[in-house]
Amino acid sequence: AIRLHKLATHVMAADANEHVCEKVQTLGICDSVTSDIGASVQNADLVIVAVPMGAYADVGQKISKHLKQGAIITDVGSVKQSAVEMLSPFI
Repeated sequence: AIRLHKLATHVMAADANEHVCEKVQTLGICDSVTSDIGASVQNADLVIVAVPMGAYADVGQKISKHLKQGAIITDVGSVKQSAVEMLSPFI
């Protein structure tokens, strides 16, 4: 939807699994994809976290040093309080 409605100039995806990255690239889901979670958020205005709840702290730690000042961080999970508690120490 973001690409369809031209809401972003570049859509980046990241996954630690190289096989998943290859599949995303093959399907043309995003403009680019990487297995480097930190690099994936550099210069991003919007970061959407879509990982299991147990991985939030790990992802938060990996992206924290790479986030752009003022970046918006959101997630697709249904349990917001836990997400905030897990990500807050890192952002």
